[in-house]
Amino acid sequence: ASTTRTIVSIDWSAADDRIVACSSGPSSSEIIIYDSETLDVVHRIPQAGEVWSCRYHPFEPQLAYGASSGECVILDAESFAETARFKAHRGDIQHIAWSPDGEWLGSCGSDGFVRVWKTGDWSLLNSYSGHDGTVKHISWHPDSGRIASCGSDGVVNVWPLTGKLPQYQLESGPGNFAWTADNLIRTVSSSSAVLIDR
Repeated sequence: ASTTRTIVSIDWSAADDRIVACSSGPSSSEIIIYDSETLDVVHRIPQAGEVWSCRYHPFEPQLAYGASSGECVILDAESFAETARFKAHRGDIQHIAWSPDGEWLGSCGSDGFVRVWKTGDWSLLNSYSGHDGTVKHISWHPDSGRIASCGSDGVVNVWPLTGKLPQYQLESGPGNFAWTADNLIRTVSSSSAVLIDR
C-alpha cells in the first residue's frame, strides 16, 4: 500500500541552489533534497518519527532539522553526514530557523518554549517561556538581534537575544507571520486574515 505524505517544510540552499523538503506521514517522515533546476531528487533521509521543519544555514553548507524526539540534528549539506545532535525540547520540535547572520539557531516546540542555540558548539544562549501551549513558528529580525514567535494561543511574542521577557506582544489569532525589510511584523490569521504591522 502506498503511503501518503504531506510536505510540511521547504527551504532553499544559498550555497548550492538546492531545495530541502520535509514530508510527513502517519508512520514515517522523509527529508528530501532536490536539484532546484531539474527537480531531480539528490538525496533522501528517511525518518522514523515526524519532522516538521528543516532549514539550510544562510551561507555555510549546513542543514538543520527538528525531530519529533525533541532533538535538533545538524548535517553537512554536501555529504549529508550528521555533525551534531542535541536535545532541544521536551516533545516535538515545531519549527527551527537560522538567524540571518548565521550565528544562532532558533527552535520552538510543543513544550511551549522558544530556544536559541549558538552555531558550532550548540550551547544554549536563551530559553523563553511566554506562550500558553505549543509554539508553532519563529522568525528572526533582519538584524539577528530579536526573534519572534507565535503559538496555538494566538499570541506573537518578540524576544531580545538576552533577557527573559518579551519586548512586546501582539494578539493576532493562530496563523503565521514574518519580518519585512522595513522591520515590521506582518501577521495573518488563518481564521480572519487580519494583517498587523508593528
